[in-house]
Amino acid sequence: MHPYTFFALVERDLDLQNPMDPGALDVLATACGVGADTRVLDVGAGKAALLRRWAVLHGARGTGLEVNPAFVAQARERARRDGVHELVTMIEGPADAFAPDPAGYDVVACLGAPFALGGFDAAVRWMRAALRPGGRLVVGDRYLARPFEHVPADADAEIAELPGLSGVHERLAGLGLSVTAMIGSSRSDWDRYVSAWWTAAHDWAEANPGHPERAELLAGIAEGRDRYLRWERDHVGWAAWVARPEV
Repeated sequence: MHPYTFFALVERDLDLQNPMDPGALDVLATACGVGADTRVLDVGAGKAALLRRWAVLHGARGTGLEVNPAFVAQARERARRDGVHELVTMIEGPADAFAPDPAGYDVVACLGAPFALGGFDAAVRWMRAALRPGGRLVVGDRYLARPFEHVPADADAEIAELPGLSGVHERLAGLGLSVTAMIGSSRSDWDRYVSAWWTAAHDWAEANPGHPERAELLAGIAEGRDRYLRWERDHVGWAAWVARPEV
């Protein structure tokens, strides 16, 4: 199954496509000083949950970069539904193909999608170049919440190399940024996020008993669920950090 199709399917019921409570977006808005004059760039914007919420509540104007056509279509539809389609612009395509205005944005955000810009460090450098003086950078990603005594055999190299919380702060400091706020996700946030995947996948499988990719999808979901219950839930955390260039 094509990755775009897979993620559109499993994230069917998710508006905010990260293991976060939607209220965390309001905490982030406060930490970033979001208001009617704020210009926002959101990398890997998905269905534009952040941009739409900030536009509705604060009148902020935002641009979202998203590679999945299904999510772009849903983002535009929901922006119209929310009455903020004139404030939220979605651009379809790879994030690294977009040329942002240098130092043109008050907030540059990337929640859960640093991979779209080549990984955490490369993403932060790219984002910082688009940040105006005095602006705020928001990055959300996984971290190692509890060290492994033995790295599981089914953990990929990226998981094995995740930094702890202090390691994330050190990486940001090494890139010339000071963390000014952090919003961590709870286990309940993770449970709600992965459960949405499991439910959507099984609903689709029931509705498509003869689909040629049905067995493969269910096997992948079962494998991911087993991995989550055995070790991911205990060892992998997720957080969003607000940072600003050091002065």
